[in-house]
Amino acid sequence: MPEPIYIFASLGLSTLGAMSRARSEQTQLNLVAKQNKQNAEMAMIQAEQNHNTMMSSLRAYEGTLKFANAVNKVGTDRSMNAFLKDAETKTANEIQSLRAQTLFSVGRMGLSTQQQALQAQSATQAAYLNTAMMIPTAMYQYKQLTPPTEVDSSSTLDDPETFA
Repeated sequence: MPEPIYIFASLGLSTLGAMSRARSEQTQLNLVAKQNKQNAEMAMIQAEQNHNTMMSSLRAYEGTLKFANAVNKVGTDRSMNAFLKDAETKTANEIQSLRAQTLFSVGRMGLSTQQQALQAQSATQAAYLNTAMMIPTAMYQYKQLTPPTEVDSSSTLDDPETFA
């Protein structure tokens, strides 16, 4: 017959294992959340760099147009102004598109981070519930292994003198 100490040792080890799994999953999910946050920050930096590049290109285009206009000795040319206005409009549209895409990406990464946090919390709660379920199971197994206690035969219900 197995010793009851093994049941309680098994309960203790199972509890330690469940808690270790919960901590491990919590750590892993925290790392994923941290990576998502870094990706969001990187997306914002990339968007800023793209914005700066577009604005620099626009200013270079504007300078080239003005230089060409000066070489041709033309004061203010309506076609040059139209080209500049068109370039500014296109650049503004590209920047708006880039801004919307960046905000969408950052929002998606934020939702992913929240999802990771919920999964980590769920894993921890599952470990606690698993531990709580192991305790009654161990108590039941212990009861199954322990011999029944002796019943005093003088107080049985079958004895007619008990009720007299």
